[in-house]
Amino acid sequence: MKFKPALAALISLSLCLAFAGKIQDDPFTALLSRLAAYNEQYAQEKVHLHLDKPYYTAGEDIWFKAYVINARTSALSTISAALYVELISESDSIRQQRKVALTSGIGWGDFKLPDSLAAGNYRIRAYTRWMRNAGPEYFFDKTIKIGQASAAVSGASSPHSSAVKSPQTGNAPKIDVQFFPEGGNLVENLPGKVGVKALNPSGRGEDISGVIVDARGNEISSFRTAHLGMGSFMLNPQPGQEYTAIVRSDSGRQEQRVRLPRALANGYVLSVNQTPQAISVRVLISAGMQVAGELKLVTQHNGNVYFTARSNAEKQLFTANIPKKDLPTGIVQLTLFNPANQPVCERLVFVKNNNNRIDLQVNTAKKQYEGADSVSVQLRASISGKPVQGSFSVSVTNTSVVPPDEANETNILTSLLLSSDLPGYIEQPNSYFLEDDEETAQRLDHLMLTQGWRRFRWGDIINGPEPVMAFKPEKDLQVSGSVVTLGGKPSPQSTVSLFSTTGGFFAADTVTDAQGRFSFKGMAFPDSTTFVVQARNAKNRANVEIRMDPQPGQPVTRNKNRGDITSNIQDALSAYLKASSNVFDELRKRGLIQKAIVLDEVNIVQKKNEAKNSSNLNGAGNADAIITGEQLSMCNTLSQCLQGRVAGLMIRNGMAYLLRNGNQPMRIMLDGMMMEPDFLDNINPFDVESIEVLKSINYTAIYGLQGGGGVLVITTKRGGGSARLVAAPGITTYSAKGYYTPREFYVPKYGTPQAAADLRTTVYWQPHVSTDNEGRGAFGFYNSSKPGIYRIVVEGIDLEGNLARSIYHYEVK
Repeated sequence: MKFKPALAALISLSLCLAFAGKIQDDPFTALLSRLAAYNEQYAQEKVHLHLDKPYYTAGEDIWFKAYVINARTSALSTISAALYVELISESDSIRQQRKVALTSGIGWGDFKLPDSLAAGNYRIRAYTRWMRNAGPEYFFDKTIKIGQASAAVSGASSPHSSAVKSPQTGNAPKIDVQFFPEGGNLVENLPGKVGVKALNPSGRGEDISGVIVDARGNEISSFRTAHLGMGSFMLNPQPGQEYTAIVRSDSGRQEQRVRLPRALANGYVLSVNQTPQAISVRVLISAGMQVAGELKLVTQHNGNVYFTARSNAEKQLFTANIPKKDLPTGIVQLTLFNPANQPVCERLVFVKNNNNRIDLQVNTAKKQYEGADSVSVQLRASISGKPVQGSFSVSVTNTSVVPPDEANETNILTSLLLSSDLPGYIEQPNSYFLEDDEETAQRLDHLMLTQGWRRFRWGDIINGPEPVMAFKPEKDLQVSGSVVTLGGKPSPQSTVSLFSTTGGFFAADTVTDAQGRFSFKGMAFPDSTTFVVQARNAKNRANVEIRMDPQPGQPVTRNKNRGDITSNIQDALSAYLKASSNVFDELRKRGLIQKAIVLDEVNIVQKKNEAKNSSNLNGAGNADAIITGEQLSMCNTLSQCLQGRVAGLMIRNGMAYLLRNGNQPMRIMLDGMMMEPDFLDNINPFDVESIEVLKSINYTAIYGLQGGGGVLVITTKRGGGSARLVAAPGITTYSAKGYYTPREFYVPKYGTPQAAADLRTTVYWQPHVSTDNEGRGAFGFYNSSKPGIYRIVVEGIDLEGNLARSIYHYEVK
């Protein structure tokens, strides 16, 4: 069951427990009411992607299922109907993007990795348009390793891999040591807990030990971190004293001295102690803060208030006991308010409540099978013995081929209960969910004490005006723009017609408003659908211009998961790549691996024309060659368009190369955004205004190392739109970003003899398995021919937002 906070009842209860005679327009009650209204209006979304496996090799497929929930209700979201899923390279450029249709918060898709893809640390990022208001720190953002099996077979390195260098661990680099007083501050003469967190230069936790000394060098306390560089100790600051930690790393780094935060002369110290049944809260109040009025303690989760308590501010001690049975699983935020209703202390606590966790049973007919055997799997989902209906995703791998790293896994629990509310890098997130013992609870509490980030900020409710939501929820697909006169003035009451023959004939009409705006709403169409837009003014004349609305993309931020970056992917995945090399052997035998084609050089004498709206850092038109949009009208892909057009430029595996640079492909600058070389054919030629080819060093130097292989500066219509004005007035073509059509995972059938070995690294993938009103579901597949321990991972969610994850193993001989 999901816990539904009754805010009014909780406020009334807290009033009864504290002081009688409270007036109905109590400012604190009004604050909580404002919180409830804010949370209702600006509910946020969270995303989790279930991937078929943790790492890949070039040439494979990445399969994913998306779960998007409403953070306020924890149930599947109906706010957005589209999800953007991106594959991002080490150099923080988008390699592929999918726009996935969401049905009640659920959707799925895939990426096809080119076999020429360089080995590296890639990222998969997912977000809705509505989530862009909260910022990229709350997106789903996972680092994955992609290797090069063909390079592993040949013993060569990947031709254009950019290896990430790990910082050296000699005696020069220091570790980053931070101290976090529980509740927010140290206060003189009030004992309190202090959290400690130590990170090495690579961003991973490093265990340390140390002593705390005062200004005279007297040893006051000592500490040792217990897990991933995190721990805690007690300290009672004395008046006028400053404290320093003398830190020693377990790895033998040089001793460091780190000053602790200075203690306040007066203040509050909030401390938390968890038992299996409750959260015990104690607030110590210094003499200077013991004034008339009330202190208030609020316990909330994702903006929903579950518990409030009040106490006389003139007392030295304020205690509260919060029953866990009334709290949801996840991060809850405890906030102490002073008599002026200002937040003065805060503490994050992670609650594990098994009352709202789906018990998912996975079973097969037997525990041992042969290769190529048919396997039938039965599911049963329940909560407290009661069956539940839900949607689940399934991945099956052979652990002898794809060994799991359980502590580092990202799953539906780590994403929706932990990282989505606690941005920043979380090392080994699944280590906090593998066991349900006291040691794990202590480690999780240290994470809450030291992470320092949280999704919800009281200041947004207390101080600020209503937030400006620049990105509205995407409920459907739309085609919109404006119609203007040839002089640039709005053309109201113009008739606009929309046509498309992609996937069948489509036609619709509308009329512009007083500002000349038009919009076709409620649409659903596949990606790269091309529309013809035609307009006539109120006098039925075509002497108008159609301006399509641009589709601005989300900028790529730097990878926050520094600790997950591996310096040498080929070495890290060597065992997996060796196992995968057999796949490429089979592909070579069948002639399915692409071969590079070197084109004959064709010399084109071309005048440098001005490239309108160009983002060329040398200035628009300053290039070795310019290809205009009109010259691209007779080809289907840009690689075809460029083939043979520019001297010294050749196309290989869908990427552009300069003959003088060998294996270094040309980079793509698309409307000012640096893209990877193999993004070339993701750009519709009809959307392109111009292509500026930068070959010589006097043009490429400004791009630094990224321009070493040459640069293609591609400018789309109006520098970011995707409309192509044709010769006749009042008409244009428009290529819209539609929904990606997911492929179906191939499941071989063994009714007939197989001519080749079955070498699947992902044995089975099914993004949608549902359970009925009895909580039962089923699916089936065939084993591959390789023996080993097979691992079935099932994740899912029910109608109320309760989560499930289960792992099942069986043996194939």
